[in-house]
Amino acid sequence: MHGFTVHKALQRGVVPELVYPVAPAEIFDSWIEVEAGDTWIGLEGFILDAPYLAALQRGFSGSDSLCGYGAGTERLSRPPVEWAGASTYIRKIGIARDLGTFETPDEFFNVHRQEFGQLRDWLYRHVVRHWMNARVRRIRDGRLPLKPGIDRLNHRHEGDAHAA
Repeated sequence: MHGFTVHKALQRGVVPELVYPVAPAEIFDSWIEVEAGDTWIGLEGFILDAPYLAALQRGFSGSDSLCGYGAGTERLSRPPVEWAGASTYIRKIGIARDLGTFETPDEFFNVHRQEFGQLRDWLYRHVVRHWMNARVRRIRDGRLPLKPGIDRLNHRHEGDAHAA
């Protein structure tokens, strides 16, 4: 597996606005890599299921650029998410740091752990993640929550922000 962090802006729209200000600036994440012939191929694009991606495409049909709602792409209408023998990505422009490859998820999380602090950790485990999951279900059903700051969702991270 390949570890990386994403800018928290990539999660805006999924993370409720009430708790977004206290979310970490970077969030740990990963994609899997497979060996095909003599090449390793990153399969990051599978993370968003078809109904969810279709809802984003309908909700943001006026722009191919989206960094929010769990997506970070300049090709929203036709993102490289289907297997075609090459790496797939749907969050590429939201990647902050490339943390390298790891043999197992346990190895990755032994080295890189999201530190929330006791209160934020408890709130995340018992309240926020359930709230986020409910928002994802609503998005899949076509109810895209438009939030304050929507104009800030569609942006590129400049400089060395593109780790992959």
